[in-house]
Amino acid sequence: MANTLNLDRSQRLDVVCKRGDTFKMNLELKDDDGTAIELNPTNPQETTPYYAFKMEVRAADTDDVVGPGTGGYEIQKFATIKGRTGASAPTASDSTNLANFKIDHEDMGINTSNSTNNLDAGVYVYDIEKRLYNSAPAITSTFEAALHAETPDDVETILYGVFTVNEDITL
Repeated sequence: MANTLNLDRSQRLDVVCKRGDTFKMNLELKDDDGTAIELNPTNPQETTPYYAFKMEVRAADTDDVVGPGTGGYEIQKFATIKGRTGASAPTASDSTNLANFKIDHEDMGINTSNSTNNLDAGVYVYDIEKRLYNSAPAITSTFEAALHAETPDDVETILYGVFTVNEDITL
């Protein structure tokens, strides 16, 4: 009898949104016991890692080109996490378990300022990776930019699914 070790802990969550509308999705992170997962170490001596969350929307799950365009991603966004937009690491007052994804309306449809068609109505696929960093990055501009430029110590896909973009009338 064959046994199976399934290391895929990701969950399917299909998303339906409107073309040309601002896309907002908030993730509230908790462990298996329902306890909030701290996304920012609140004390430099703590061993709590830093987390980041990256989402990509692609035309097909077989598109493996790195970068935007044909065979690559249609949209790539990192979640915003409280306390990371400044030039220093988050502090104790920046304690949070919320990761906020926001895609501007121009990226979700037609950018009327330059008539660029960024995303057509249709059916796509997406996933969200949880990226873990065991130490703070060397900050060159903002903490968030420095963290995203680093190679994570651990990566796990937590959500995936179909990303349906419904047509909109108003540009």
